[in-house]
Amino acid sequence: MVIFTTAMFGTFYLTITFEDHSVTLAIDGREGWNYGIGNEHGRFEYYHQAHNCPYLTNGTNWSLLRGCLPDHNSEKGLCPTGNHDDVEMGIPAARRACKTLSTYKDELPVPPEVRKACAMLITYGIEAAKSNELLDWTCDTLEDEEEELTLNMWHPSASPRIKRWSSLGRSKLHYYLVRKFSREEDIFPIILALTGIETTEGVLD
Repeated sequence: MVIFTTAMFGTFYLTITFEDHSVTLAIDGREGWNYGIGNEHGRFEYYHQAHNCPYLTNGTNWSLLRGCLPDHNSEKGLCPTGNHDDVEMGIPAARRACKTLSTYKDELPVPPEVRKACAMLITYGIEAAKSNELLDWTCDTLEDEEEELTLNMWHPSASPRIKRWSSLGRSKLHYYLVRKFSREEDIFPIILALTGIETTEGVLD
């Protein structure tokens, strides 16, 4: 059995390019968190309550994206509506996001369109990759050149799964360690499959 996990240390830089626009997301290798963005104008870091030390200060033109994560590191802090379900998806939105973030120059307060762009690229570039099912769902939104939709419009379960990826991941790993195979392969599961969100929390102690 092979179980994939995060790196022990280091940073992964994901660069997204459209035409002559480019933006880079800095992703912590251990936690899988996006700590901020970089473009030709500088490095701009979110203020994380759980991380007091700046993460991207090596180099010049560094500043904080203040006020983007007011509710303790939740993606919904980036959404101007405060609702994670409203994250924009689709090729037109991805192109707009790339353009918006490539030209950002430390305007404060952070404009709503910048926050929306960050939330969308985090969903595509980081959060969706933490679950095969979520990755399939989000990849499907990139098949139509003109379609514009929100996370909730595409799949109502997407936002809850993204918000709970950590607890869901721990539950699945716990199941592997105890039963030695996945819950999906278990012909005599000790828990039943649930519609929408699957969880083994509180069952395997």
